[in-house]
Formats: sequence, structure tokens, C-alpha cells
Amino acid sequence: MSWTTKLARRSHDPVFLWRVAIGIVAAGLLLSFAAPLLAGLAGQDPLQRCLVESVHNPNHPWRPLERLQLAPNADFYQVLDAAALIARRLDPEGDLPPLGLFDNAAQRWDREAAEIATVMTNSVVGHGSRLSLYRQANRRPPTRYANYALAHCLADDPAAATQRIDLLRAEADQFDSQSARERLVSALAVADRWDELTALADNPDYRPLIPPYALAEQAAERDDWLAVLRQMPALMFQQYAPGPAVLALLTGACWLSFLLHIGRFYQGRVSLWLCLAGVALGVVSVGLTLFFILVQEAGWGLEESNELIPGLKYFILGVGLREELAKLLLLLPLIPWLVSRRSELQALIVSACVGLGFAVEENVGYFGNSLGASSLGRLTMANFLHMSLTGLVGLAVCRACWHPKTLGPEAFAVFGVAVLGHGLYDAFIVLPALNDQWGLVTLLIYIGVVYQFFREFRAANHSESYRLSVSFTFTVGVALVTSATYVYLSSQLGHNAALKLLSAELLSSAILIYLFLREAPDSLIDV
Repeated sequence: MSWTTKLARRSHDPVFLWRVAIGIVAAGLLLSFAAPLLAGLAGQDPLQRCLVESVHNPNHPWRPLERLQLAPNADFYQVLDAAALIARRLDPEGDLPPLGLFDNAAQRWDREAAEIATVMTNSVVGHGSRLSLYRQANRRPPTRYANYALAHCLADDPAAATQRIDLLRAEADQFDSQSARERLVSALAVADRWDELTALADNPDYRPLIPPYALAEQAAERDDWLAVLRQMPALMFQQYAPGPAVLALLTGACWLSFLLHIGRFYQGRVSLWLCLAGVALGVVSVGLTLFFILVQEAGWGLEESNELIPGLKYFILGVGLREELAKLLLLLPLIPWLVSRRSELQALIVSACVGLGFAVEENVGYFGNSLGASSLGRLTMANFLHMSLTGLVGLAVCRACWHPKTLGPEAFAVFGVAVLGHGLYDAFIVLPALNDQWGLVTLLIYIGVVYQFFREFRAANHSESYRLSVSFTFTVGVALVTSATYVYLSSQLGHNAALKLLSAELLSSAILIYLFLREAPDSLIDV
């Protein structure tokens, strides 16, 4: 008996699945001890590391800031950035930051810099005056860091936008501060001061800092949509970083393996090349989505809001409509091949691959913002949601092409339900009025989409069994992503923080993993 036959037979044994999963996770734990040596902690962004540790250490949010002051590759501007951002997470009526918070900064830089940081932090939290900062900023020459710290104090005051811009410009000009230049560019973009932002692009010190979205928004305001389209590739890839990109690709590879497995590509039931083309088109659809965002902002005045009605409008007509429409438009080039083959299974799987491509590109930004901690949650929820919705819409479009008179209206209905479901899914996560009491609706929407996808799949697959368990493919994928995420997190944050982050993510995903294993073909779970 060959090893492949043995593996296929044992893959239907739940005990064997557990052993394989535990073995993969254990291998990841061992590899994680070498990760800091491979990645080089000294080369990582100390500010990002500090902020992630603070977010996940609510009882002692200031401790990572104390460590940041000792990081060999940190500068004092990063210390000010971290202090201001951590302070804004706290209740303005809460306690003062701990005494001696900036003692390390006083020893490494100077006492005056530490005092500036203390006054700024107390001001942002809501305690103390910032008069001393004004005095230091108004000196001739001004005290270094004073203008920058004042700009942080004014960040929450829309009426002070011009003053904040002037402060950042002064810090950048007086002290050749790259951090001040970066925040000045961001402040000008937020204030819609496009002429000044464009003028900065002529300065070699600022040219690399001008973000593609700023140039795209400026072009949109001029109704120069061709120029907007030219910015889309830069917009798509501006957040790429090696670690998050590798995690996103691994997550995508696990799901692609799953789709190819259930689609029986090894039997010729689903074309590998059509699936790969679908993934590539899905990646491109992210650029089209970004284009639609600018169209809706400039033409429709559609912007995100935390208010209930404007928020629902934004998430349904904005997020849901543009993302599902972009994926559908990029799926259309494959429709002639899918229609000609008259296979519902292939139509469902290839269409789902377009949704997978969208999710893979989107994951890079999400993983980068969370240092990869969200990879498991994205694997079990958001990725499959994109795949399922696009798969169901693509199948409905193919059916409409096969039977236009009877099933044409159904395709429009399925697309409308996908837009509505997607929009409500995000709305119940983000909008305070919905999330506070009705956050469970998000899970119910997800369960409904998963159920409908597998319902259509079983009908298209004619309930055939699999030689290699589908649960095995999914379980191995979850274990691989878990291990890779822990290796990456431990290289960035250390083992304790990585274990804490990933444990919380795993617990929150447990019910979704159970649901998926229960609904998957040849399920090994009957409860």
C-alpha cells in the first residue's frame, strides 16, 4: 500500500487529523525560537511593535512605551508618536500617565525632551496645560520637538488644522525631521489642501512621501478619472511588507488548495488554469474597488459615518456594492469559458477563486495593520465570505446565461442579496448602534452564507465522496496559518505577546472552524 493511499485512508480519522494539526503547530513553536535570529528584531519598526503591544495590554498600556525608549533603532519622534496615540486610547478623565514614564528618554536624549513628552502626554489625556510647549515653540530658535508635540496636542481639534500644519512645517524646516514631513503630508491631505501637497512633490525631501491616494483624490476632484486609474497600481501595493505579504499568500494558498480539492481538479472537473486566472482577476478587482471608492466619494458624496442611517447607506451602497460589483466585473471575462463547459461545479469554484483573489490582496493591508495577528480570523471568516459571495453570484450569472428567461431575474436577485448581506455584515461589526446589542447578526449572516454555499456545492457535486478527506485539507490549512502567524508574531513581539494574541484569535475563531468542519463535504463531525 503506497503512502498516498495510507494518507487518504487515515485522513478520514478524526484522531489522525488532531495529531497532524498538533504536529504542525508544534513545529511552528520550535521554529519560532529561531525566528528572532532570522528576522532580526533590531530591524523591525519599534513604533509599530510598541503600539500593538499597548493595544493588547490594556491593564498596563504604558509599559511598551518605556521599552520603546530603550529600543536601539527608535528615535524621539517615535516616542512622541507612541505617547500621543496611547494617550488617545485612554479615557480623557482617567488617571495621569505613571510618574517617571519618560525617565529613559531623559537619559538617552535629554531632560528637556522628556519634559516636552510629559507635558504633551498629560495634555492629550486631558490633564495639564500646554503653555510651556507654546513658550518653547515660540523661542528663536524654537526648542526641538516642541512644535511636533504641540501638533499632537491639536490633532483632535478640526478648527486647529491650519495651526497644526504650520507647526509641523516649522519642525520639518528647522530640524530636518522626516517624521514631521510625513505628518505634514498626511495633515495636508486630510485638510484637502491639494495645491500645497502638489507643490511639496517638487521638493526631493517630500516627493517619496506623497501618498498615491492623495494624488488620486486630487485627480478625482478635477474629474480626471484617467489619472485616477493610473494611481491604482500604486494604491494597491503601497502597504506591502514582506511578513504580512507572506502570511496573506499562505492563507490564499490554503484556500486555493481547498477549492481545487473540492472541485476535483485532479479529475479534470475544474480547470486549474481557470482557477488561477480567477485568483489573478480577483487581485485586480481590488484596484477597481479603490477606483469606485473615489467615484462614490467625489460623485455621490458617500463617506463613512458612525451614525446609524448614514452608516448603513455607506456600508450597503458603498462597501457592499462596490466590492461585489468589482469582483463581478472582473469575473465576466471568464464567464464565456464557464458557460461553454456547462458545469455548475466549475462555475461555483472558479467564481469563488475571484473572491479569493480579492481577499488575498485585501489581507496584506489587514495583516500589516495587525502585525499578522488577524490572519486566523481572516482565514476562517472574511476570506470565505468573499469566496462564497462571489461564487454564488458567479453561479447565478452562469445559470442566467444557460436559462435566460427563467433564471435571468434570479441572477439580479442573488447579486442584490450579496450586496445587502455584505454591507450588513460590515455594518453590524463597525456601527456602534448595531454592534453594541446586535453584533451577533454578523455571525448569523456568515452562517447563512456558508450554509448556502455548501448547499449549492452539494447539488453541483452530486454528493460524491472524496478519497482524501476535505476536512484534512482544511485542518492542515488552519494549522499551517496558525504556525506561520505565531512564528511571525514572535519575531516581532516576542513569545509571550505572540501567544497571548494568537490564543485570543484562536478562541474567537473556534466556533467558525467547528461550523466549517461540520458543513464541509464528508464531514467528520455529526454534532
